[in-house]
Amino acid sequence: MNTKRNVISTIAGIMAFMFIVMIINITLNLRDFGIDSAKTKAQLVAQSVKNGLTAHMVNGMMENRDFFINQTKHLSHIDDVWITRSKKVEKQYGVGREPIRDDIDRNVLKNGETIDIVDENFFGHSSYRITIPYKAETTANINCLSCHDAKVGDTLGAISMIMTMDDLKNTSLKIIFYVSSISLILSIIILIFVKNIITPYLSIFESIKNVMKKAKDGDYSGRIDNADSDEAKEVGHWINEHMNKIQTNLISMEKNIDVFLTAHKYDDIRDPIIDVENTVARLSDIYKFKKTIEHDE
Repeated sequence: MNTKRNVISTIAGIMAFMFIVMIINITLNLRDFGIDSAKTKAQLVAQSVKNGLTAHMVNGMMENRDFFINQTKHLSHIDDVWITRSKKVEKQYGVGREPIRDDIDRNVLKNGETIDIVDENFFGHSSYRITIPYKAETTANINCLSCHDAKVGDTLGAISMIMTMDDLKNTSLKIIFYVSSISLILSIIILIFVKNIITPYLSIFESIKNVMKKAKDGDYSGRIDNADSDEAKEVGHWINEHMNKIQTNLISMEKNIDVFLTAHKYDDIRDPIIDVENTVARLSDIYKFKKTIEHDE
């Protein structure tokens, strides 16, 4: 039964390894998908805020800016939104309502490059922070230089936004849980199915091994009697017939030999085949001795 246990354990180990690899792969893919989705949403909202502020400036409604920003803050999954002014704008219009909060704001105002940061906490709050520069530009409908003492491409301010990722994280955890549960159930079903298929063959193999082990020690009485499947029963029937022939012929040969040699058994020989072989060799020697005497003058 060690063979059966080893085979089942090997299959179970392989399936467990594949299960773990699959869960890790799904987890990493869902994480990347969640981060990419949060980035896309955050960039769209941040760009919308930028365009909204531009529309307020063009239409001369900057006094309504706070209402617009507060409405944006109350959007679903938005934790916070704030706008900071550059030194040039502060010099021209004074200090803004939102002070520079951190080094990210400073770097964006200084370099004019977007910065985003993912703050992941498996058991805690997860968020995505993005800060985009607000640069001066001139187009057919927009001319920032008409109101700002700046050049095209100068950073006039920075728009920062923090978006929660808890909803994506919870959705990913649910997907992982469902996939893990379904995969585990399917793995157990497959393992049981495979076990039921290979068990008859492993059992017949164990029986053949035991029968051959007995035959090796000179005992030809072993038989296969635990075959379950049709193929195993057929194999067991053939082996049993073969062992019956061997045992019957050995018994018959020993009886026939007893006619010539009343004491032919070797005390130290347990295998009937070897015993018969030695006895036949003795009979051959006797026959040769008989022929020698017949030709002796």
